[in-house]
Amino acid sequence: MMDESLLAQGLRMAVFIDADNLLIAARDAGFGSPVTEVMRALKAEGIVSYACAYGDWSTGLCRMALGDFRRNVINMVELSVTDHGKNSADIALAVDAMEMICSELRPQCLVLVSGDRDFVPLVLKARRHGVLVMGVGVRGSVSGELVTGCDRFMYLDDLLPEMSGVPLASTARPQPKVTTNGSYAPAAPVLPVLPATPEPAAAEPTPNTFSGDVISQVRPVWGQYG
Repeated sequence: MMDESLLAQGLRMAVFIDADNLLIAARDAGFGSPVTEVMRALKAEGIVSYACAYGDWSTGLCRMALGDFRRNVINMVELSVTDHGKNSADIALAVDAMEMICSELRPQCLVLVSGDRDFVPLVLKARRHGVLVMGVGVRGSVSGELVTGCDRFMYLDDLLPEMSGVPLASTARPQPKVTTNGSYAPAAPVLPVLPATPEPAAAEPTPNTFSGDVISQVRPVWGQYG
């Protein structure tokens, strides 16, 4: 398990987020967008020197949560979706994480925000290189092997027990209304509604954090975050 004394010293952490996995799991659990709460919890554990999320930002839940990633100054890598509806986030994230681990910018702790079993080899390889691994996910949608492989696992359920706000998308089917003559009128479709949140004023960049615009190139260049 992760040495608590290391946490007290302020671990230098690199955060890699599988955006689709995170947002779908949060929606299915009844949470709204958890991005801000996740980043706040991680910053309480150590120093977030790098944060990057992978997904198709042009559509779906990723597009709806775009503002949350912006406000938390998270680098976003755009990945297109294949004909089968699957993007290449798993491969791109794993390759970039290992590239950082094997570079001079190696973090003390790799934070993997996902519940996907496909990341187990990445977790084992990172630990073999002497990097601590912390996982973040939602109970019920996390691989048991992934949890076991991490030095520590943080559950969103514990971070957001009473999280309020508009869900990312409704999973409930609209119910038909009964008319006065006893027949059923078709129900109106449920459309996701996003709260109007003003963009915050630009802040001065702080040490050990990435400060840049929203969507990056397909592959990030580690040197620019040194």
